[in-house]
Amino acid sequence: MRGDQEQAFEESCRSAIERLSEAVDLVLIHNERAVRGDQPRRVLNPMIVLLAFSALERQLVDLHHLGRGRHWHGPGTARTPHGRSVFAAEGDDGWRAILAGLTRSRLPEELRVKVFSGWRGRSPQGPRLVTGALGADGSPGDLDEELRRWRTTRNGIAHHCLPQQMAHDDHVVPLSDAATERTTTIQAGAARACLATMVQLVDQITVHVAAAADFPADAVPRPPGWWFADDPPQRVRGVRDPGRLWGPHDLPRGLVHQLGR
Repeated sequence: MRGDQEQAFEESCRSAIERLSEAVDLVLIHNERAVRGDQPRRVLNPMIVLLAFSALERQLVDLHHLGRGRHWHGPGTARTPHGRSVFAAEGDDGWRAILAGLTRSRLPEELRVKVFSGWRGRSPQGPRLVTGALGADGSPGDLDEELRRWRTTRNGIAHHCLPQQMAHDDHVVPLSDAATERTTTIQAGAARACLATMVQLVDQITVHVAAAADFPADAVPRPPGWWFADDPPQRVRGVRDPGRLWGPHDLPRGLVHQLGR
């Protein structure tokens, strides 16, 4: 990425953070009152997944556009390559090739993301750290599988076909846990697990791309630090008691030393 694209890069990253912020706001709304069962607040969960996954996907499309030196018209204006998701495309238009080209091949291998294998109520459970590396035989790695899982789930939400997809694809996130009856929406803890993954990816991608382009540290928009905390501060976003976003878990941040911070 060229030095004269610094402003466009900043706009793209800020746009991704704004989309994630909308999803975080939905989590804060859900935290306002403890509720159980089939109640109106459950419709927030699929919206969290839609907003979170689209933030990452759009960031990659915009950065791919900039990396090819094309004219910038603002966030969200670049077309998806060949009309396919960057997570479904192959070759130079696939997410792996896009990140490798933007970071001097440091990504996606150097990505370090805390993902969750389950949930209890509204808290993600079973944290584990995965990397962006491929399998030993070149097969999809853990992060590839995680992204496929959330992309498939996002598509099921968008096209209103989650029950159909669950019957044929074990990569779709289950719609319920042992404590609830089977439903036709995404469970709160699962939605937060998706958002946690996308928050970390947007942050780390931003840091690595900026470092590879030698952009100054103060030009790099970053997600708020409290998004990564296990217990957000009081009155954040004007909420007296915001509650936890990810249960008792915190999230790793991008490698800030790469930006000279």
